[in-house]
Amino acid sequence: MRKPGYSLCCRYVVNISIDYALRPERFLPLVGKPRGFAAGMFVVALCLLVLSLESPAQPATARQLHIDGRPIRELAVDSSGAIYAASDTMLFKRRMPDSVWLPRAAHSGLPHLIAMGEGLLLSGRGIDCLGDGSSEALRRSGDGGHNWDTVFVDGATPVGYWHGRVYAISCGILTSVDHGLSWRMLPGASADGDINDLLPRSGGKLVIVSFFADTQFQEVVALEIEGRRSRSRRLLYRSFGPAALAGFEDGRLLLGSRRGVFLSEDHGKSWRAEKQGLESLLNEWAPQENDGRRFVYDICINEHNGQIYIATRNGVFRKSESSWAAFVLTDAPAVRLILLGDSLAIQTINREIFLAALP
Repeated sequence: MRKPGYSLCCRYVVNISIDYALRPERFLPLVGKPRGFAAGMFVVALCLLVLSLESPAQPATARQLHIDGRPIRELAVDSSGAIYAASDTMLFKRRMPDSVWLPRAAHSGLPHLIAMGEGLLLSGRGIDCLGDGSSEALRRSGDGGHNWDTVFVDGATPVGYWHGRVYAISCGILTSVDHGLSWRMLPGASADGDINDLLPRSGGKLVIVSFFADTQFQEVVALEIEGRRSRSRRLLYRSFGPAALAGFEDGRLLLGSRRGVFLSEDHGKSWRAEKQGLESLLNEWAPQENDGRRFVYDICINEHNGQIYIATRNGVFRKSESSWAAFVLTDAPAVRLILLGDSLAIQTINREIFLAALP
């Protein structure tokens, strides 16, 4: 697919070139009396102009991940670099750089699969604090997926594992320091709204994003954990709608929401909208909702080269250096991004997994 207007412009220039070659007398007021060589050069110049109109970089292609003919629903990478892939009924494992997927165990469904240490897995679906949807008990496997134990019966969504501590969301924030064997609710982290995302930072700090459906406002809070106590500080409270968080190692924060992507370079004290052509790009590839807003479901940062990827309802967009470009377009909203070596795994809202090669 080319940019709107590109094909029309090319067609217009080609038509002028052909028209001048066949009926040069029509162009006398513009170029004077045509002479053979000059007329030929005029036609050549117009053709070169057409060739110089380069089509913009087109989105990459991605292939849906199937293993043994089964569509994959969840992916996780453990501390050893091993990749776990869950279909509807089977869990597979692959060790990099091997290309062979080995079946691990049958299962009845593994929503929101994440890995902690080597062979340590979590799966579950948290309670929706706003009263919608269903939950599934938080389950843990210590042997790479062969056996599973329920560790939080009320249901929780595992979010990630950082520096020896694992986090899960369940109408509040759960944390575990023993690889998911026991859990406690963080004080001061319960929410009247839905917790969309959390981002652990150094020194026992968290940045939390909560969404309040009654006001459609988004709250970004910095939470400092000190033993069994915590202190919270509001960083942002605006009508952003549901949002996602990501952070650079140098402390910069990214917030993706219905209204675009916002960057903070002072640990959340101030925010500015990401521009660099992102708005015009979204206008082209991701038309707005009826209410004039867009969704950003997830943000992924490649720390090796600083590239930023955002998952939206129309696919994935990438920022390289100082400009944004469409990376992969999807039929269903892209909701989760996972870096897998030289590939980006894209999970859609339909729980389909697509793989795209990184540039």
